[in-house]
Amino acid sequence: MFWHLLLAHFLADYPLQPNWMANNKRRLPVLFLHVSTHLVVMLFVVGASRRALWPFLLLLVSIHCMIDFGKVTLNARKPDWVILPYLIDQALHVTSIAAVVYWAGQSAVSLELPFSPQLAVFATAYLLVTYVWYISERVVTYAAPDYRQELVAQAWPRMFARAFFLSSFLWLIGPRLAIQENPAMLVTIPYVASRYGRRAIAIDFLVTVGGLFFVLWAH
Repeated sequence: MFWHLLLAHFLADYPLQPNWMANNKRRLPVLFLHVSTHLVVMLFVVGASRRALWPFLLLLVSIHCMIDFGKVTLNARKPDWVILPYLIDQALHVTSIAAVVYWAGQSAVSLELPFSPQLAVFATAYLLVTYVWYISERVVTYAAPDYRQELVAQAWPRMFARAFFLSSFLWLIGPRLAIQENPAMLVTIPYVASRYGRRAIAIDFLVTVGGLFFVLWAH
């Protein structure tokens, strides 16, 4: 269940959290909309298990709401403090997921999950190396506006490139992971005409290797 809820977290906190929502969570209606998105995605990924898990999921979104409220409050007081609060925020979210999953396990909850933990791991890995890293790189490079401008301009080509790299790596080690098939993705490599091409391809390669290690560790 941990991998299912982690996948739900990254889905709701990244591709399903547009910029206007992320920038306006200091307003309570927007914050509640954000945590409601988390709840809906979690209910979807746990499938029929939602009947037994709903108290734990409500607890998890309540914790998420408190963490995000603390982060936006801190950001309002210290707007120049960017990277560390972002990292702490995500670490707290993952830790809270692990804690609630452990508590649910101690409660002997019967689970009927709609897909395997392995599929959740692979989906999470692709999210990590694509959209999650795109947002994370925007955060950690906030002091380099020229690079961030190019990063935004090449967001989708680079995300597709990282997905292609990860697909290639998984295909190469497929027998070890018992992967039946892994379709390659045809992409236009975005690094050739880029001012920061070498930096971008090095970062994307390392991020993809990180996604591969995530799969190997979680498999």
